[in-house]
Amino acid sequence: MHSVQQYNKEGVGGIIRLTKNEVRSASEVLARALYDDPQTAYVYPNISERNKRLKHVFELILRFGVLYGEVYATSENLEGIAVWVRSEKAEITLPKMIRCGDVLLLWKMGWNIYKGYKPLTDYIEMKHKHYAPFRHWYLDPIGVEPQCQGKGHGGKLICYIISRADEERLPIYLYTTKESNVRLYEHYGFKVVGYGELPGTGVPYWSMVRISTE
Repeated sequence: MHSVQQYNKEGVGGIIRLTKNEVRSASEVLARALYDDPQTAYVYPNISERNKRLKHVFELILRFGVLYGEVYATSENLEGIAVWVRSEKAEITLPKMIRCGDVLLLWKMGWNIYKGYKPLTDYIEMKHKHYAPFRHWYLDPIGVEPQCQGKGHGGKLICYIISRADEERLPIYLYTTKESNVRLYEHYGFKVVGYGELPGTGVPYWSMVRISTE
């Protein structure tokens, strides 16, 4: 596994930390990467709405990551993007969202959608606190440009996050709504600690934790 020092702006591995200047481009990458995610499809069942709104959802999440956590890409070409936040700052509240993106961005993502989505985010946060009541890094989301998938970009991001977390002796928590992702994360040492469905959606939900090996 690469050491943390290898992952810098010019270093081996190519991992770079993004700033607010790259947020808009990165949001379009995540919108394409997670376009068919079951949770995304549930929130935006209408294709035209999804095409119009999804990038604004990820723009808000990325702004949150830049302000309260850390956002990384596999290179300046933005093949893969990951957002991770320390547990003590991870809860997304309306005041934080407004600070990150202002009311206009909330309107762009669809205010009615936000109100309908709020019970799901509350449930996700409840499960997060239940399965990871300890101090940790929270990984959400991570995505790779569709034409770049299967080329190791997701693995680069995960390995970097693992290196950082292990050096800090911190666990990592994440959730996924795709069973194929469960096997991927298990390959990197994550274990399923909870399974269920997002209430009223039929969307499966796996909570996963990786304990530091250092």
